[in-house]
Amino acid sequence: HAARAVLLGPIPTPDIPAALESAYNELTGLHVGVIGVGRVGVAGRLAEQPIAAIVAARRIDLLRAILRGPNPVGRVNAACALLAGFANLLDDTDREAIRIIKALPIPIMMQSGCTMMEKRAAELIP
Repeated sequence: HAARAVLLGPIPTPDIPAALESAYNELTGLHVGVIGVGRVGVAGRLAEQPIAAIVAARRIDLLRAILRGPNPVGRVNAACALLAGFANLLDDTDREAIRIIKALPIPIMMQSGCTMMEKRAAELIP
């Protein structure tokens, strides 16, 4: 935790509304998870994206906390969401955290259809 805080900055402690608590906890929890793209699994269901609820609520404070959190999948999701929808609101510390996350060699599991693949953050973050 200390090394991550040195690299990415301390995790902010935002007020988390009940409607977003499950998504926030999934993206900051120690269970790493998988990034789902498009339709996934045998049934071909659309991938659920917990980050979508946070983006729809326009909670940049939650995205900043997820960006600095312990979950690598959450960090990549937050970086992509911040760059896609809130780039004009990012400060230098956010941009530096994203740059560092892109450089980390941590594998991120992705699922597309029935295929699982391993990617690096640099391949996923624009």
